Formats: sequence, structure tokens, C-alpha cells
Amino acid sequence: MGAVLGAIGLAFATIFVAELGDKTQLLVLSLSARLPVRTVVLGTTMAIVVIFAISVGIGDLVGAALPRRALAFVAAAAFLAFGLKTLLGDDDDEADEEERAAERVSRRANVFGVFGAFLVAELGDKSMLATITLAGRYPAVGVWIGAVAAETTLCVATAFVGRGVASKVPPRALRIGAATMFLLLGGLALIEAIRG
Repeated sequence: MGAVLGAIGLAFATIFVAELGDKTQLLVLSLSARLPVRTVVLGTTMAIVVIFAISVGIGDLVGAALPRRALAFVAAAAFLAFGLKTLLGDDDDEADEEERAAERVSRRANVFGVFGAFLVAELGDKSMLATITLAGRYPAVGVWIGAVAAETTLCVATAFVGRGVASKVPPRALRIGAATMFLLLGGLALIEAIRG
């Protein structure tokens, strides 16, 4: 039970920080400006449950197939790559892309439109890849609960109050915070892999 609780906490912290200022948060901001908050929250929550079930399932299968030490090296490399990609990302490109996606969804204006847009935005996103990595090393159910709780919390907060708050925090600061978290996790995983 302790391992599951630890996985919940680690997944929650990792995904919460990774999603701050991410393209999916920008999508929620854009959708919330156009659609009822209830529609945005329901559509994003459904997508979050599905996407993290898929990524945790993949991570659990990969974790069972690889030796523990090899998995630690893979996790270290993945987190370091996520950190560098996040640090070198371009805020303007993500904002423009999500603004266009929100405009397409607002035309359909329903929960399934939000679900589809959010699901597509999350495919291959760093939070999905981070969840795969975490589920390969920690109890899958804990990783799923923590990841779903983190992203749902962030999306709900963004939908209700995010417009005012997000506009006051520079995207660069959010990106640097997320990159730092990934680099720290990568460094810790690398140390663990080297120690064997």
C-alpha cells in the first residue's frame, strides 16, 4: 500500500508540474473562454481518464518486459529528454496551435468535441510519455490515480479561474519549472540506474 501511495504522490507532482503552461492547459483556457465550464470540465476529464489508462497500460507492459536496471536507464533518458525539450520549447507556437484547436471545437460546442480535441492534444504529449515511464517503474494503479488527479485538478482550476491567473504568470516561467522537474527526475533515475 505504501508503494501505491508513493506512486500516487510522485505521479501527481510530476504531471501537475509538467502540465503547467502546457499546450493542453492553453487549450482548456481557450475552450473556457468560448464554452460553458461544465462542458469543458466534463470533456477534458473523460479524455484524461482514457489517455492515462492507455499510457499506464503501456508503461506497465514495458516495465514487465525490461530488466529493472535497463528500465532505470530508459526512464533517466526519457526524463532528461522531456526536460530539455520543455526547456527549449516555444511558447508562441503552442499557444497558436491550441487557439486554432479551440476555435474548431467551439464550432461543435459539445462535450465530445472537447473530449476529442483534448485527447488528440495529449497523444504523445510529455505528460503521457512521463506516465508511461512512471508506470514502468512504480505501481500502475498509483500512477494512474496520481496522473488523473493532477491533470483533472489543473484542468478544473484552469477552466474556473485560470483565465485571470494564467495571464499573470509568464509561460516561460511555467516552462522552466516543468523542465527543472523533469531534469531532476532524470538525474535521480540516472543515479539509481548507475548504482544498479
